Amino acid sequence: MTGVIRVLAILLGFIWLALGYGIVDLSVMLTWDVEFLPLLPLEASWGAVVTFFVAMPFVVVAVRPVRWADLVVMSALVVIALCIGSLLTGETSGLWLAAAVAVTGGGIAIPGIVGMRGGEFGPGVHWRPGLDVPFAVLAVAGIPLWGIFVRDAATLADQSPSDITLGIDHWPIHVAAGVLVPAGAVLAASVGRLRTLAAVATALTATCIGAAMAVSQSYPVATASAHWSVLVLVWGAAVLLAAMRAMALQGRPSAEPIQRGATPSPGVAASNGDARRSSHGG
Repeated sequence: MTGVIRVLAILLGFIWLALGYGIVDLSVMLTWDVEFLPLLPLEASWGAVVTFFVAMPFVVVAVRPVRWADLVVMSALVVIALCIGSLLTGETSGLWLAAAVAVTGGGIAIPGIVGMRGGEFGPGVHWRPGLDVPFAVLAVAGIPLWGIFVRDAATLADQSPSDITLGIDHWPIHVAAGVLVPAGAVLAASVGRLRTLAAVATALTATCIGAAMAVSQSYPVATASAHWSVLVLVWGAAVLLAAMRAMALQGRPSAEPIQRGATPSPGVAASNGDARRSSHGG
């Protein structure tokens, strides 16, 4: 099933990035197309959610199929956030995007479960919860910050211009992004297996939305203030630094002490013998 999962991950990841308008909507922030400037925060939130929370896990699984369950958890988080965004805005078109995320996530979950039951995938990285203090502090700080964003965006959705992609209004995705970002920070703080993936998706999404909001203050879609934008940019940078720290710690080799009664390896035994001889002057 490893090959099947890898092929599906490549195919579905490409579909989300290209046909799902992940890269397309993010590119608006780089091209500064005047046609989209009045809607830049909505474009940024769609592009960031689709690229970092939906498509990026597929890229990870394409490289490491054994991490298929990580993608399933991230997809479930996105589905829940999109349902909340649709509920708060009263715009049901966002549920179609939630359904699409659920279907593609299920497309990876099915062969993953089959491979796990067939013994193709070992236990891998455990799902044991483990609190990371820097991420926990950032998660606590992010909850009120993004709570304000969700409240204001949901309130102003009916009073602001719409932005439609694939027949889906951007406003429920915009609100869902405000749910996803702090949820991703909590996930990074509490689940070691998902720490890096959730933190990177959270940091990049927050940075994109903060930057788009900062330059759109003169337009009605700017549902947050310039001060909020600056705070979010600082917060996103801090989450990204914490993610880099977590990756550095994961890559650090751990010294495993030899338990009493265990047979040391030949190399360890030889080095111990050399040390004993030198201590006796031999």
